[in-house]
This record gives sequence, C-alpha cells and structure tokens, in this order.
Amino acid sequence: MSNHEPFYAAKCVFRHHQHEPIDGKKYIYEDRIILIHAENMDDAIEKAEKEANEYADSGTEYLEYVNVFHLFDYILPVSYTHLRAHETKA
Repeated sequence: MSNHEPFYAAKCVFRHHQHEPIDGKKYIYEDRIILIHAENMDDAIEKAEKEANEYADSGTEYLEYVNVFHLFDYILPVSYTHLRAHETKA
C-alpha cells in the first residue's frame, strides 16, 4: 500500500442473528462504515469485502452489500510550524 493512495469509505451491511427474538424480530441489521486506503474504486471494493468477511462471525452474516465512496485523494501532511510561517510570512 502506498502512503499516497486515495481515501474511500465503504459501507457494508450485516445481519445479526438473535438468540432470543426482540419485539418479535429475529434479526438486527448493522450498517458498518470503514475508511480504506486503495489505489482505485475496484481495489477499495475488494478490500471492503475482504474486511467484511473477516468481521462476520458465527452469529453475524455479511449480506454481500457494499457501497463505496471516494472521499478524497491523499493530502500531504504539513507541520503546524510550516503553516504558521506562511501565516506570519516568516
């Protein structure tokens, strides 16, 4: 993974099986959103699905629904001192 890969957000949907129904419902659904560094959208989807399958356990089912959004490209970090120097024109 390059430190300069863009950021993506991925939302995956899970179904949790209840041992005892709550208010007559057997399942609870979870939207889980994670932040991903990836080379491109396809890479982000692949990484999100891999992570979702690892997250799912015996009581949780990954419903194979993933929605990925490109957030922003890599932003080079700049030190506070560097920013102050520009503000004060030092």
